[in-house]
Amino acid sequence: MSTWQANCKDSPSAFRIGRIDLAGWRRFGTDEGLPEASVVSVMESHVVTPGTYYVGTTAGLAVFSEEGRLVLSDCEYLRGASVFSMLESAVSRTLYFGTNEGVVALDSSGCRRSPGLEKSSVVSLVETGTDSPVLW
Repeated sequence: MSTWQANCKDSPSAFRIGRIDLAGWRRFGTDEGLPEASVVSVMESHVVTPGTYYVGTTAGLAVFSEEGRLVLSDCEYLRGASVFSMLESAVSRTLYFGTNEGVVALDSSGCRRSPGLEKSSVVSLVETGTDSPVLW
């Protein structure tokens, strides 16, 4: 069990993410591999990739594995993008990311950009329905 917190050390440009667990407090910034120190979203996967944490920054997506390793997302649509929001669909087993360039979907077949929103910033995502879910 661990708790994650995005925080600001001295100014809004000094955001980082931290995790506290039985081993103590650990902070992660650009020195530890975040693409940018400005963390804007965090999500834990429970269905698609259980135990994996996704950290959205203003310059891309970082992924923390269950073992605590930090890697950058290899999805071309998330490199350099501001990742404002995240949603995990248990129905479609897909991760959705709201970015400054629309919505990016990531599932077992790879990553893809949702058509029609490429020039839109998506700062919030919600899924409704269970038999035929709709992403808003």
